[in-house]
Amino acid sequence: MEREKASVAQAKNALSSLINKVAYGKTRVLLESRGKPKAALVSAEDLERLEQLEREKESPESRFHILAQAQALRRKIYRRRKKALSDSAKLLNRLREQRDRGL
Repeated sequence: MEREKASVAQAKNALSSLINKVAYGKTRVLLESRGKPKAALVSAEDLERLEQLEREKESPESRFHILAQAQALRRKIYRRRKKALSDSAKLLNRLREQRDRGL
């Protein structure tokens, strides 16, 4: 997939052409304002894929699957190291407490 950059001003003048590139030319266009990315033109097909990924990521089934993968990885690491990993949730809570005390 090709990717182009265009300023917002260029996009205003060539919107029809950019839309055709995106829809038929398998190109994505990054729109910039003063050299900073602001938005993008993508095909309807790309947008549908993005929205599908977001739906999958947010689903409870997806979260359970990710958690199961993490637990399996922890078990695999434990078997290799013969040593338990620290509980990252406890570590994060300790770090948050330290940060909050420092504020």
